[in-house]
Amino acid sequence: MAQPKRRYVSGFRRRKAEQTREALLDAAVALIEAGDFRPEASAIAARAGVHKSAVNRHFTALHLLHRVVARERAGAVLDALGLVATEDARTAALQGDLVWIVMTGARRAS
Repeated sequence: MAQPKRRYVSGFRRRKAEQTREALLDAAVALIEAGDFRPEASAIAARAGVHKSAVNRHFTALHLLHRVVARERAGAVLDALGLVATEDARTAALQGDLVWIVMTGARRAS
């Protein structure tokens, strides 16, 4: 029976993984700002300077990356759309929904 792969958990690897995740999110926002509201995994990865498998490694699937962008970077996307972001929690949730609709063309499942 084959041995399972060893997972080396170190501070360096954690920091590198976080940097890659942030680079992917920044790249997705930059592509949205450029007018591509549904960026492909390959375009996001190329913009971030990583292999496209990094999208699946960090987010499992492209639609989950879109969901994280809508949740964590809604303000940047709204700025790209020329809309105003607010700090009110309810309004921020609605803005996140708006970003999700723009990026996917569909409403979020409840």
